[in-house]
Amino acid sequence: MSNDQPPYDRGEWRAAPDVLATTPDDEPARRAPWAVVIGAAVLVLALVGGVTYAVGSLSGGGDQPADALPAGAFAAVSFDLDPSAGQKLDAFRFVRKFPALREKVPLDGDLRQVLFEALAPEVGWDDVDYEPDVEPWLGKRLAFAAYPPVKDPTDDHPTPAGVLALQVTDRDKAEVGLKRLVAAVPATDGGSPTIGWAFSGDYVLITETDAEAEAMVRKAEKSSLADTGPYADDVAAAGDGVAVVWADMAAAAKSMGETTIMPLGPAGGVLGGAAGTTGRTTLVARFDGPDVFEVVGRVTDAKAAGWATHPVTGLEELPESSAVALGLADGDELVPRAYAAMRKNLGEQGPALDEGIASLEDEFGVQMPDDLAALLGDNLVAALDGERSDGVEVGARVTTDVAAAQAVLDKLEPALGFAGGDLPVRREVGGDLIVASSDRQADRLSESGTLGDVPAFRQAMPDLDDASFALWVDPVTVFEALFGGDGEVDENLEPIDGLGVTVSSPDDDTATYRLRLVAH
Repeated sequence: MSNDQPPYDRGEWRAAPDVLATTPDDEPARRAPWAVVIGAAVLVLALVGGVTYAVGSLSGGGDQPADALPAGAFAAVSFDLDPSAGQKLDAFRFVRKFPALREKVPLDGDLRQVLFEALAPEVGWDDVDYEPDVEPWLGKRLAFAAYPPVKDPTDDHPTPAGVLALQVTDRDKAEVGLKRLVAAVPATDGGSPTIGWAFSGDYVLITETDAEAEAMVRKAEKSSLADTGPYADDVAAAGDGVAVVWADMAAAAKSMGETTIMPLGPAGGVLGGAAGTTGRTTLVARFDGPDVFEVVGRVTDAKAAGWATHPVTGLEELPESSAVALGLADGDELVPRAYAAMRKNLGEQGPALDEGIASLEDEFGVQMPDDLAALLGDNLVAALDGERSDGVEVGARVTTDVAAAQAVLDKLEPALGFAGGDLPVRREVGGDLIVASSDRQADRLSESGTLGDVPAFRQAMPDLDDASFALWVDPVTVFEALFGGDGEVDENLEPIDGLGVTVSSPDDDTATYRLRLVAH
């Protein structure tokens, strides 16, 4: 930052039908919907199948968004609107496989313009022209960070603070352009939106008021997110790709629990207990050529992350016709650990979980978590078959204490019959328990299949040999299995050959995972 520039500039504006006017300091500011502020990030998510955030470190030197954001965030997502040439070309080729996006994403397009033009109709920027109004000042990096809510005795449910760091190439043009964008957003019944911003170096920090933005700039000058040990270390170790997302899981659960879980009552408390884990998670999104989009993640310092003593086996031996295949190793170890962690995380809301468990025990006669552990066993593989006949056929093969698992099913079978569901077919084959919805599916699971020979399966599951959990989905075949000839596969679903998810837990406080979307 040069000496002749202030560390921040005030920038809170209110849109009016015909004029722009600054908001006086003594006038309460109307809150802007965050959809307006971070809509571009949401759009990126949609364009690449769920996650497209990229850290600036993946695309060269210079100041990164984390340098402009203050320390103390419990989550941060950042992305580069101009990633490396190879990744950008693969991204465009992959996205263009889907007809709904093909015309909107040219092979040689400017991702910034693609995002803006797709977002404009939703926000109200139809009359804003990208080339003269946005392109001259918009940089290529941005990040969004979330911070714990500030304690307020007058507010029972304070909301976390969100800050958008946007790279700009020209401050003066950015000032004009931001005012133009805010002014173009139409007023609603709640009033016209206000958004505050303050400049710092090559970035502008955007939040709900100018005072908040200025405060964020001052905090970042004292200690930036890039200087925060866990964040910096985790992101540096994440590896190359087009995307990175980082979160402190415990801090996020605590911050979000105050606003989204607590108001839900006992049910929300159970959800909060399940989510309130320890450790941090970092994921990288990237393209492995034009046909594969993947997200690779790592959880660190998470208590009880590594539950399995061996990888799941038998998934590749399921029937080739399996449209959905799931595998879980050491489920009997995972269930009691997950139950204990949930019970601990719930704290004072623990009785809500106890009430739910008691209700299950009264209604079905099951004992939790022991009976569920018996059903999942030491190794479980399950499949939904894609060959539609009289109905959807599903089944599972479990390596477990067969007698104990049979006893649990004996308790559940009357409830299944009373509910109108099909009573399961049960068989003991090779020391394993097979439970299926039909004799035909039980036959399939009794034999060695060739799902592992399916090219898309192999491409989607590169980590299967080490996975403690694995999931395979062929969405087109699932659609056909569910609807048969009664439905036409959507043209935007048809290009997807399969989705693979694998999770490995090499030790007690670390887990790795990979999600792969394969298309043609």
